Amino acid sequence: MFLFDTSRVTVKIIIGIFLCFNIPAFANQCNNNSSIADVVEKLSPAIVNISTTQLVENGNKNLPFSEMPEEFFKFFEEFNKSTGSNKPSKIVSLGSGFLIDDKGHIVTNNHVIENAQEINVTIGDDENKIYKAKVIGRDKKTDLAVLKIDAKSSIPFVKFGDSDKIRVGEQVIAIGNAFGFGGTVTSGIISAKGRHLGGQFYEEFIQTDASINKGNSGGPMFNMDGEVIGVNSAIVSPSGGNVGIGFAIPSSTAKSIITKLLKDGKIERPWLGITFQPITEDMAKGFNLDNSNGAIVSNIMKDSPAEKAGINIGDIIIKFNGTVLNNINQFPRTVADSPLNTKIPVEIIRKGKTINLNVTLEIPKKDPFNKDEEDVAVETSYHGIGVVNITKDIRKSYAVNDDVTGVLVTKVDKNCDAYRKGLKVGDVISSINQDEVTSAKQFRTLLTNIKLKSKKDEATAVILISRKNSNFYISIELN
Repeated sequence: MFLFDTSRVTVKIIIGIFLCFNIPAFANQCNNNSSIADVVEKLSPAIVNISTTQLVENGNKNLPFSEMPEEFFKFFEEFNKSTGSNKPSKIVSLGSGFLIDDKGHIVTNNHVIENAQEINVTIGDDENKIYKAKVIGRDKKTDLAVLKIDAKSSIPFVKFGDSDKIRVGEQVIAIGNAFGFGGTVTSGIISAKGRHLGGQFYEEFIQTDASINKGNSGGPMFNMDGEVIGVNSAIVSPSGGNVGIGFAIPSSTAKSIITKLLKDGKIERPWLGITFQPITEDMAKGFNLDNSNGAIVSNIMKDSPAEKAGINIGDIIIKFNGTVLNNINQFPRTVADSPLNTKIPVEIIRKGKTINLNVTLEIPKKDPFNKDEEDVAVETSYHGIGVVNITKDIRKSYAVNDDVTGVLVTKVDKNCDAYRKGLKVGDVISSINQDEVTSAKQFRTLLTNIKLKSKKDEATAVILISRKNSNFYISIELN
């Protein structure tokens, strides 16, 4: 399966996914007994088609051509070389949006208007009237944006409903600019709630089987009362077309973000200064934990609130600002919703002991990592893993950043559990069962101690890996 943002349609066929809002005057006129046609007739006039123009360097694989095959770019690169042409090209893309008040404010996806040189809007079916839109504010983390058009006459608009009250199985309606055709209506049900797509987003999405295609990005998802309960933003598809798995940003998130964008034009979130991973069952076993709740810290930024509070790599955060982390997908949102410049209680597990700390969140400035000393080169092999101390030459050869410490993996036996878990040559092992790895010799000692302390035939080691300047944990069985 592949995840697409549905805002990219190349050449003549272009972007979109929908946003869901309610039409004030229409909301009370719709009820659960209304037919889809009745609801659509009232809502359609407030849906807009968005056309953006971008300047793209020839050969640039950035959007909106990111889903085209490699051969497409190679052909044009060779063509440009032969003709001597290297001028930027204008790319036109299409998306969707909806009006939320009579002042001309429009909600859409950030990715619909990102990097746009020009934004044009048409309202409803009136393709003869084109409005120039300006960006009031946008938020990349939630993929939301607010535009403004100068509407001289009265215009229709919709309002938000409460996405927290929706139930799986309820019927929904989506209206948007699918494949650039404009005013396309689809319907379906809510397939699931609380979907986490990973990546940069803070939100848990609404999943629907209502047809969502390229060009629908930024369009609304309505309930049968004519209220916007989601902003359609992405699909999962092997082909890029609809297969019945679409995702919308819940209105409960959209409302608060849009209110802030209308007021300040931007979103400022508190910064903790860590990266983290979920606790797997294998990790819980290796750490002797009763369950797999919590988030294990894999990176800490220099001069961050986390560092100042005394949080360490390998700490397992189990409670933040009073919220128990049973689902770590909610952790970023919990941090983002916490107050600035206030002492916030954090409960962690460090080497089996529960510790309570206080952290004061800030607005981020820089995210540098700590820098540490490097060791003298020594090599060893144990449990199918070959490692070597990191020297300056090794850092250069394997492109290991100066802030990465530990030992570099030189070989992985295909018959060992580490190979099956994805360990690769060139990875850096930074810690084992939360003990920092300082040398190849110590690497062997740590694994030996884990094996000796185990009362079973197999012992588990939880290893912190650094790969291409990103940290993550794996757990391996020591046979």
